[in-house]
Amino acid sequence: MKIRLSSFIKLTVFLILLLFVISCQQISNLILPEPPATRAITKESSNMWTETPSPTITAIPPTFTPTPTQTIESTTTPTSPRPRSWEELRRELEVDYGVEIIFDEVQFPIEWGLYAGTYDIVPTEYRLVALEDLSIDLGKYDPDFIRANLDRIYIVDYLAFLGYEYGGTIHFELLWLYIHRLWLGDDSSWADASGFHHEFSSILMYTYPHVFSQTEWIALNPSDFQYWRDQSGWENIASGRIGLIGDEEDYSIGFLCEYGQLTFEEDINTYAQYLIAKPELLEEIMLQYPIVEQKALLLEGFYSQIGHMP
Repeated sequence: MKIRLSSFIKLTVFLILLLFVISCQQISNLILPEPPATRAITKESSNMWTETPSPTITAIPPTFTPTPTQTIESTTTPTSPRPRSWEELRRELEVDYGVEIIFDEVQFPIEWGLYAGTYDIVPTEYRLVALEDLSIDLGKYDPDFIRANLDRIYIVDYLAFLGYEYGGTIHFELLWLYIHRLWLGDDSSWADASGFHHEFSSILMYTYPHVFSQTEWIALNPSDFQYWRDQSGWENIASGRIGLIGDEEDYSIGFLCEYGQLTFEEDINTYAQYLIAKPELLEEIMLQYPIVEQKALLLEGFYSQIGHMP
């Protein structure tokens, strides 16, 4: 009887322990469920993905559209933190390059008279990005070269003359450059090309007319070709011939795009855009089209002679 009682007690204890283990397992399953399968972050599945829409502005030429950019927000600390404010970055650029950068109170030369433009001021929330983009363009040049050939940069959110919207313009005697904020920051990834180099090349042409051979350049054009106008102006935009991306037909006669065929100055401007911001793409075109190669080498020689090696 003692043996049977002892066995009964042991069996009872075993069953109690077994029930306890089973209960713990069930509780564990409730508290620690199996993790779901990992999903890749996609544009549809993640609220961290943001897409910046492609803003369309009327520039020089007015159909310029910056390439859309897509960014994923990061929770990590960047290795090189952005400046605390746009004012700080502006001071840094002004000190480094010896040029005044202005967002407010845009001034136009008195002699422009009725041709003085209208403009919109860049909102403060866009100024840091605009200055970061400007630093990309300025970074293509030696600081002393900018200091010697540019005195003031006006960055605007809208610019128009006689009702026509512009991406930029210049006053070559005062060394002033006006530029729409969306035409800054060509890191060579754009389908189009940078407006800063476009406008700055005009200042350089007028500053060093004795260095660049206009006659030699024009002699490279087809014998039956004639620029649409003698001088650049609002008529260029009104013409509707505003394509900035060329094709084989343009390249075969020595032009990088339709817009470069309007005036001698625009021809130079469009080459400068590619020479400074897109040298690899320009070299590819040069290999296939001899006239493009000769013009590009002429412009490269000009920049070298005045103190800048592209």
